[in-house]
Amino acid sequence: NLSVTLENTSIKVSVPFQFYNLIKAKQIALGIDLSSLLGEQIIFNQLFLKDASIQLKIDENGRNNFDILISDDEVKNKEEASVALALQNFTISNAQFLYHDQSSKTYLKLDHLQYNGLIDFTKNILSLNAKTDIKNSFFKLDQDIWVNNLPINGHLNTKINLDQLGFYFIDNDLKLADFPFKLQGSL
Repeated sequence: NLSVTLENTSIKVSVPFQFYNLIKAKQIALGIDLSSLLGEQIIFNQLFLKDASIQLKIDENGRNNFDILISDDEVKNKEEASVALALQNFTISNAQFLYHDQSSKTYLKLDHLQYNGLIDFTKNILSLNAKTDIKNSFFKLDQDIWVNNLPINGHLNTKINLDQLGFYFIDNDLKLADFPFKLQGSL
């Protein structure tokens, strides 16, 4: 493996979110499978975020700040490139996570997020399988507060179809404060 570490880094996006960081971290480290550099597909297999702030925002018109990848149509018009994101080791240490969707009036804030597991992003399917620990969570939908400053921990096994925005909760054993629950099914 070859790894690259960036210190005190941020990723900003374009209008209308140019004043917000998508990700800001004290440390971002990315591992690359060296043998893949000689093949047709470059494989990134490790990602570490330390002391990070992650902000996913959607405005009232449905525009978001996290659609930063080049579309398939744009790639076909350019030189063919192939990159896979299958992270066997994906670690987030001490992160603040914010999801604010003004179009659906959804607000989720996670403080002191610890995530240790894998993430696989292929064919527009995002697969998460990891142990997670969140010291403080807040969730509001419209004006209703559903979770107010409670810890969450447990194991996630979830798939998200990004084309259809479908959520598939395979086997999620979680605990919200002292309340254990299992999340299975789909949306």
